[in-house]
Amino acid sequence: MMDIEFPTFPFLKNEQFKIMLVNSSFSPNYNSAHSHQDKLSILLWYKDKPIFTDTGNYSYKFSSERLYSRDVEAHNTIQIDQFHQAELWDVFRVGYRGEIEKGKIGNKEIYSTFIHKKYRHQRRIKSVGRRIIIVDIIIAQGHHSFKQFFHIHPDNSIKKTTKGLIVNDVVNIKFQNDYQLKKTEFYPKMYKKDVQNTVIISGKFKNKMEIVTEIYDIL
Repeated sequence: MMDIEFPTFPFLKNEQFKIMLVNSSFSPNYNSAHSHQDKLSILLWYKDKPIFTDTGNYSYKFSSERLYSRDVEAHNTIQIDQFHQAELWDVFRVGYRGEIEKGKIGNKEIYSTFIHKKYRHQRRIKSVGRRIIIVDIIIAQGHHSFKQFFHIHPDNSIKKTTKGLIVNDVVNIKFQNDYQLKKTEFYPKMYKKDVQNTVIISGKFKNKMEIVTEIYDIL
């Protein structure tokens, strides 16, 4: 692992997959109007075809779409209890916000940590052979609930399995916990709506939790 200056959007890739980690802080600090609650969110491509996607932005006006597009639930990350990564006071006002801690990047692994006043979330992404492995570690004192979100780009077909999903008959995604599928809004561009499949994994833990997600192509 190389201890170098960590980029805002680091990524790993192998012959099949490319995965990007959102490592940006809420910025600028004095007015984080354009920031979303997307810290440690990921984007995933299989042979340049988007698999895990960002929900997008519908508009900058106050609306349910604006609120949703900036929420934790609209990104490929984890929500602890009902805590938010930041307090979004209004369309262009942000109160308390958590911080990104400097991570590390190497040819086969990247990781970073999001620090909230109530919890810590570290996300490690590894490239192991033909596989991508995502390891999420949550530390929070006491008893807590969690929700993990993965948004599937609308252009993909999916099939449910007992432990995950098969995407386009070629990509197998294995989840460690039980999950549900939900239809959610996707904004391909301003003032345009589509529908995407969203994976929601939920559960409870005490003090510390580790979740592993495994992604590989079907030979």
